[in-house]
Amino acid sequence: DKKPEGVLAAWFAPRVSRVETYGKAKSAAEVAARMLDEIAQAKTPEKRRRVALEIIRDLHPDRAGDSVSSRATATALTRVAVVVRDYLDEVGWDVFDALTQGSIIADLRKRLDRAA
Repeated sequence: DKKPEGVLAAWFAPRVSRVETYGKAKSAAEVAARMLDEIAQAKTPEKRRRVALEIIRDLHPDRAGDSVSSRATATALTRVAVVVRDYLDEVGWDVFDALTQGSIIADLRKRLDRAA
């Protein structure tokens, strides 16, 4: 029984949902940092915005399942994702070229505190 390699390996790998991935973070700032990492992987501002919208879509509570705790987690994560998207809409999706991730996180932390 031969295991798939390359692209096929990624295709057949078990899917880990974004709720599971981001739900492991200890704070809203850590969630935002993980989201920024994922968004920054995209090379153009348009693709970065698309990734942010996909994150929001994937975290939506309606996709989280039936348990109250998973819906609550998804709701909290969605709120963080929306703050991240709104921030990047405001400062520009090319901010990754001008600022360090640390300064972006510091800025976002203030917004997350206000949104909480």
